[in-house]
Amino acid sequence: MSIDLAALRRLVDETAKEHGIPGISVAVGLDRQSVWPVVSGVAELATNAPLAPAAVFPVYSITKTFMAVATVCLAQQGRLDLETPLGRWLRVPPVASVTLRQVLNHSGGIPDYGRFKSYHTAVQTTPGQPWTLDQILNTTLAGGLDFPPGQEFRYSNTGYTLLKQILQLVTGRSLARVLTDEVFRPVGLASARVVETPADLAELTPGYTELFSVSGDLQDMRRVYHPGWVATGLVAATAEDVARFLDGVFGGALLDPPYLAMLCDLLPVPQFAADPYPFGYGLGLMGKRSSPDYGPFYGHEGGGPGYGAAAYHAPAVHGHALTVAVLINRDPSEQAGRLAFRLLDWFAAELDTRSDYH
Repeated sequence: MSIDLAALRRLVDETAKEHGIPGISVAVGLDRQSVWPVVSGVAELATNAPLAPAAVFPVYSITKTFMAVATVCLAQQGRLDLETPLGRWLRVPPVASVTLRQVLNHSGGIPDYGRFKSYHTAVQTTPGQPWTLDQILNTTLAGGLDFPPGQEFRYSNTGYTLLKQILQLVTGRSLARVLTDEVFRPVGLASARVVETPADLAELTPGYTELFSVSGDLQDMRRVYHPGWVATGLVAATAEDVARFLDGVFGGALLDPPYLAMLCDLLPVPQFAADPYPFGYGLGLMGKRSSPDYGPFYGHEGGGPGYGAAAYHAPAVHGHALTVAVLINRDPSEQAGRLAFRLLDWFAAELDTRSDYH
């Protein structure tokens, strides 16, 4: 079994150069056995220090996948029932009838704090002073739910913010401890951690953004941004550990088959309804039940000030399981997802034509 790492590195280098991305960290896993890291570019613009495979990046909304897996692990242990309404734990009347499952698959009608202009204005003007939970809930729930629970799909960071509170209440542990106990340690993710303070953020790979600069110059977001703005919780890890996480989930390291199937039960996403191979959303996972080039695939993307992230697992690419994880240290985040699919396309073609992948 082999991978043309030189060709893979050229592809990553081309993406970095074409889109002005300081650094890209990629990990590719094959058949849930081997993971190959590839890096391109620099970790820090001021020093031109090269990016290393051990570079740790925030993964933003890929955190939802970690949280969803932890929640389903607790359900598998009999400690949670996904059909339980949030009112069992939280005194937040508008969401009382929304179930855990509906939070996980964004069908609860809970308004997303990310859609409010006041949130984005506050992030940009006071990046070091995140909103409190009460500020988030007062802003997002003032008008009630967007629709009756279970009737539609609409992405909601607020829902996962409430999930964070529930995980902590049910277990009596912090989110960091829940994810460490239920996910990071069982899968062997040495780099993964929950980022909660500016000091935590300072330990990560620099991430570059124009968002907080009056002049439009790139700034290292770690110097001005508080990770508490990501109220859902924020995981950071290497690309290699993100790939190992998905390999562990789909390889049965955490979930028995019925619970893994539950995770991958995709709801239709309206904006893709006309696509012959439409995207859907499961429990903290997005993906497709089928695609013409590499069959079904599941994963998530994430992005915010200074970084972009994308990771997908395709379990049946010409008889092989393929995982790709991409982390970049500049926003906007879309380039991480585009590169992830470019890698999936490239490896699908390789697996289709080469005879040495056995």
